[in-house]
Amino acid sequence: MININRRHVNYESAEQMIPEVKAKLIRIQQLNILIQNCLKTLRTKNIKFHNNMDDMDEYDNESIDTISSLKIMLSTVQNEIDILKDQGCLLINIEKGIIHWHSQHNNKEIILSWVSGEQPRCHWHYQEDDFDNRKPMKELSPVS
Repeated sequence: MININRRHVNYESAEQMIPEVKAKLIRIQQLNILIQNCLKTLRTKNIKFHNNMDDMDEYDNESIDTISSLKIMLSTVQNEIDILKDQGCLLINIEKGIIHWHSQHNNKEIILSWVSGEQPRCHWHYQEDDFDNRKPMKELSPVS
């Protein structure tokens, strides 16, 4: 059954998006590394980060700077993900760089996918199949 509230992207549109998606993904991945480093710094000081850390009187200046930087970076990552989502892209895995687009073929839901490091060509799989079963677009049967 096709979800009419879900934005579907055709193959050509998805492939045209890949250069912009790739640039955003690189930015998100770089920020993710910085975020992980900041979290590690806070853990060494036994500080458990959460996004609602407004009362920072108990922290030293370095920790306050780290917490503030984290909030800004997390907000930036979320904004980038929201922009991708508005374009119909779903960031499935930041580290592996897996991107999905919902599409349809012969009235059946399919997933178009691209992984960072691959040629700028989409692959596909049925929604109920997992990522390991994806196939090149040339293996998608013609529209009936």
